[in-house]
Amino acid sequence: MVTGRCEFVAALFATTLLLVCRTAFAVEVVSVAEALENGRSLMAKGKVDAAISAYTEAIQLAPKNAEAYQRRRDAYHFKWQNKKATADHKSAMSIYTKAIALNPKDATMYRGRGLCRLGWDTFDSVIADLTEAIKLAPKDSNTYLARASAYVWRCDNTEAIADYDAAIRLDPEDASIYYNRGLVYLRCGNNAQLSHPHDTKAGKAEFDRAVGDLTKAIELNAKDATAHIVRGHVYKSMGNLEKSIADYDAAIRLGPKDADAYFQRGQAYDSRGDSDKAIADYTESIHLVPADIAVKDSQYSKYWYRYLVHSTRGKAYIRQGNIGKAIADFTEAIRFSPTGPDSGHADYYIYEDRAEAYVARGDLDRAIADYSKAIHRKPVNILADSLHLGRGGTFLAKGEHDNAIADFTEAIRLNPTCAKAYYSRGVAYKKTGETAKADEDFAQAKNLGYEGK
Repeated sequence: MVTGRCEFVAALFATTLLLVCRTAFAVEVVSVAEALENGRSLMAKGKVDAAISAYTEAIQLAPKNAEAYQRRRDAYHFKWQNKKATADHKSAMSIYTKAIALNPKDATMYRGRGLCRLGWDTFDSVIADLTEAIKLAPKDSNTYLARASAYVWRCDNTEAIADYDAAIRLDPEDASIYYNRGLVYLRCGNNAQLSHPHDTKAGKAEFDRAVGDLTKAIELNAKDATAHIVRGHVYKSMGNLEKSIADYDAAIRLGPKDADAYFQRGQAYDSRGDSDKAIADYTESIHLVPADIAVKDSQYSKYWYRYLVHSTRGKAYIRQGNIGKAIADFTEAIRFSPTGPDSGHADYYIYEDRAEAYVARGDLDRAIADYSKAIHRKPVNILADSLHLGRGGTFLAKGEHDNAIADFTEAIRLNPTCAKAYYSRGVAYKKTGETAKADEDFAQAKNLGYEGK
């Protein structure tokens, strides 16, 4: 999951695609409110530089408007201009704090400061400000919604749901509240499945609640494609692929240029075993996010998205047996790796995928090179036994038995219960004439439940 959409409190749950347009934009602003709305609209369209200009104009019109600094901070942060973002954060916090000192009964300032802290300061400080705002204005549903977002960030699902419940009691016709509570129930269902992988009913109650909330959100806002996409996620988690695909179909009808809707439908088709339709949707998704970016482009979300879709389509091509196209996609995924093709860790498994594709094509030297890159790049908390097993098998296929034995031995050191590593090392020992060692490894593999292909 890839992928967050910009919602008031759902930043952790879905993928936001801001397609960057660097064309000049000029507009005459006549009020602070218009400047802020203009900036918000430009950010939603991915016109980040123009949005910064609009927020700057708002600040010039009202130098003590904390919201203007806060929004410009977020725009700078999106562009990885962290020094400017930090400066704006300090300015916004200072304005809120001074306003509270002058009027400690102003709930809007506590709420504003709490939201300003979110993602920048401690969760306790965020929640403290929002709790104070609720005490001062207990009938303001927006503050409950804001505090729920803090609990979501802290992964406190129970408290988040409680605040969404309170917000719904105050404003039962607000579709966004049902949408965001549905996201939390989806998370709870996924957590239940992860905790009980062999329980076919795990997460069902939570998924049912998620469907109920998202259905209500759709009823209240029939033009919201995002709710259809998330409900599609829920149905997919429940194993109901037909309903999942139907929701993605609806999302595409509502937003035919939404790359994520095509990507998600492609994954549903993949799960159904329909590789042709999956690849068609992945391809459309790629077309909607063109590759007009450089390796060091600041638009991280766009960069990440191409990485995700190419790697996913590559695996679909593997299942289809189209090795050449799979290799081409894995190569593109490496190029679009969010931290760059020379990154230390993030793309190790893409090198592993491409290595396996090279093996399938019989290009063993390139496979060994990719396995080596994967081993070099793997995170320290990820066991590399499968990487050494793969490279060892490739060395074995090339007849480089000593190198194969070294890799299988390392795989066994990393994972002493890896039966295939024992068996494969036994094969290598047998090739070198070391039959006693081979027989010992074959026996150990058999004890672990593996007797070869």
